[in-house]
Amino acid sequence: MTIPPASKQPCYPQRDGNTAIPYIDGERAFERIFNTILEATSKVWLTMCFVDIHFEIPSIHQCIIDILAEISQKNNIDVRVLAWRSNVKSGDFHGTESDFIKLKSLNCKAKFRWDTNELGCHHQKIFVIDDTIAFVGGINMDETHIDNSEHNRIKPHPTHDLFCEIRGPAVRDVTHNFVQRWNEATEKNEEDGSYPQDETPSDIAFPPEQPTQKSEGNVKIQVTRTIPKDTYSAISNGEYSIRESYLKAIDNAKKYVYLENQYFFDKVSHYSVIRALIYAAYRGVKIFVVLPGEPDFTRLFSFEFLKEVKNHPNIYVYTLATPYQANNTNRFKYNDIYVHSKLFIVDDEWYSIGSANISYESLRTDTEINVAVWDPIGAENLRHELWKEHLQYSDHHRIQYDQNIIVDGDIDETFEQWWFLARANRYYRKTESRSENRLMPLDINKYSKWRKFLGDIKDFFKKSWMKLSGKKGDLLEAIRKLT
Repeated sequence: MTIPPASKQPCYPQRDGNTAIPYIDGERAFERIFNTILEATSKVWLTMCFVDIHFEIPSIHQCIIDILAEISQKNNIDVRVLAWRSNVKSGDFHGTESDFIKLKSLNCKAKFRWDTNELGCHHQKIFVIDDTIAFVGGINMDETHIDNSEHNRIKPHPTHDLFCEIRGPAVRDVTHNFVQRWNEATEKNEEDGSYPQDETPSDIAFPPEQPTQKSEGNVKIQVTRTIPKDTYSAISNGEYSIRESYLKAIDNAKKYVYLENQYFFDKVSHYSVIRALIYAAYRGVKIFVVLPGEPDFTRLFSFEFLKEVKNHPNIYVYTLATPYQANNTNRFKYNDIYVHSKLFIVDDEWYSIGSANISYESLRTDTEINVAVWDPIGAENLRHELWKEHLQYSDHHRIQYDQNIIVDGDIDETFEQWWFLARANRYYRKTESRSENRLMPLDINKYSKWRKFLGDIKDFFKKSWMKLSGKKGDLLEAIRKLT
């Protein structure tokens, strides 16, 4: 293996003897997760962020809160939920009076705590089941993010993301993360900071330092995190092992880096993830970047970084879109797939899945959790599965290019094939023809337009404030003259 583990302390160690199973897209991931929850015998612990508790899980046909209430009523199952409470108590699951009424009406026996993050968001998405299984990923529990591999729906827009199931000693570290956050939840002593409200909040014991989970395979896993300074007493200086793991993986890449991410901006420095990608490209590493075609307007700093990588011959930035027939005609429209993934794959040796975006917040001020996985077979299989979905080929369907080059060929030839495919699909989209697959070149002008729009708004408020300040000054001067 060429990619070393993150080494700075504090962080969890790289652990041997695990299995890791990635699940691509929300329907598949949450069917697996909630079926596992329904089979739990002792423990179900999970974190919530951006969640619709009334959303019905496809194939199970029960909503999230009903599943949790049902499992909590079984004998000897400890159900605990950590929910992030933003500064605005609206939407999601913020522990409002109506939330408590709903929990009581269901006779829910689960224990809930809410916590805040002064610097940003508690963005972690994890599940721990019976101390033997953990799920770590980035998919939000709501209708928008629960999509399937077809990505052919119109509303809500199609969304692409991943979760990873792990078994073995690394489960201990996901459990430890939950306990650390549970015991130091900021709202636990507030009247509306925990449920049931009529019980004294109780902390829980940390798992032993040495994992008790038996070996489940031969995969090395390291649980990596972003924990801002002063969040938890045991790591007052914080933990930034996600950023370190990204940097080490990129710095040790020899052939390629494939990444999917919701955002693409970082602090401008020689230690930024994006700068590391550029340095790798100068070494000859091929960089595949897959981002949303329609940007999140709150994160438009991406435009500046996209300009920096746009013309590098070893970096290309793509997005995904699904063609659909418009109004029973022979003309095709395209629906952009919102890429919500937080995924790295390097050299068919290593991959990382979790909640951390390539953004200043995810790498420094939000709380995040990923799993970094050293597994050559698993990394290659994950790449194949993702590319089969995006490029829409199968073992029984040969498309317009040599899929052997795409899957198993030289990475330079693969990089070139992606480049030609994306441009062909851009032409099909422009002429309202049907593309062969979902791969598209990213139009960074869309990011630029949003950036200009936000800049215009900023200028408007700045000028308005100056006018207001000027009138205030005139008023004070008039009062002064009167007195």
